[in-house]
Amino acid sequence: MSTRRDFLASTLAFTTVSLAAGAGANEFAPKVRIVTEPVCSDTLHFARYFGVKRNHTSKDPGEFIFALEDELRGGGVRFVYGLTRASTQFLVEQILAPHNYQICYRGRHRYVNKGVEHVLEGSAGPIDSVTAGMKNTEQPWPLELAEGVDVLRDSIDLKQQSAFWVTTGVPQNISGHLTSWLLRCVG
Repeated sequence: MSTRRDFLASTLAFTTVSLAAGAGANEFAPKVRIVTEPVCSDTLHFARYFGVKRNHTSKDPGEFIFALEDELRGGGVRFVYGLTRASTQFLVEQILAPHNYQICYRGRHRYVNKGVEHVLEGSAGPIDSVTAGMKNTEQPWPLELAEGVDVLRDSIDLKQQSAFWVTTGVPQNISGHLTSWLLRCVG
């Protein structure tokens, strides 16, 4: 059985990247904080897309939380995007709530039989676009999901739902159940 310290330490893979889409010539691109876990091949695909490495090496997971809060207080981070276990998503959402971050996209991904069942929730346009991309791709679904961050940032609520199943080989090293999510700063 893992301890709370082990659980928190597993969330320590993160980076901050700029979203280039939508930024004009004289504008700064909004920044997105990427949070993922080194728990399975799917989260590792997602992390590699953004160049995420386990860049927080402290044995004290509280330092990760303090580093995240310090970055948020400094401003500039409009979005926090992740592919994690549901428990980690809940933890990050609770940490960010006092800083005026609200969930604007959520996805649930579960391996069943010989495929992956996806349930995506968000605004209609972004959800339709990401759903189409995930249904019609040859690349692993976490990469398609990572590429969708520029589209998902236009989601403002969880009103639209898209549920679909994609036939795929089941990797050896998988978590089985993952959650993708995007939090937006509303304050």
